[in-house]
Amino acid sequence: MEKTNITWLNSTLSAIYHLGGEATLNDIYNRVAALRYEHNQSMPQSWRAIVRRTLENYSSDSESFLNKEDFFKSTYGLGEGTWSIR
Repeated sequence: MEKTNITWLNSTLSAIYHLGGEATLNDIYNRVAALRYEHNQSMPQSWRAIVRRTLENYSSDSESFLNKEDFFKSTYGLGEGTWSIR
């Protein structure tokens, strides 16, 4: 299997998109893991934290927002565990 370089942002966006545009954090984790496995990507021990950080860094709902692209929305409020594509 050939390795393709897929960013965590692309993995997270793709996961939520394929889950219908809105998903729980656990469903996002499962889909990201499957996508990264399909593309022969590395999965460090901290990968769940990386997914959470990616969601927060690209969501103006979060205090960790990088003031760049605003891709994600905390659907029911931060801490509720459901994210959607903005």
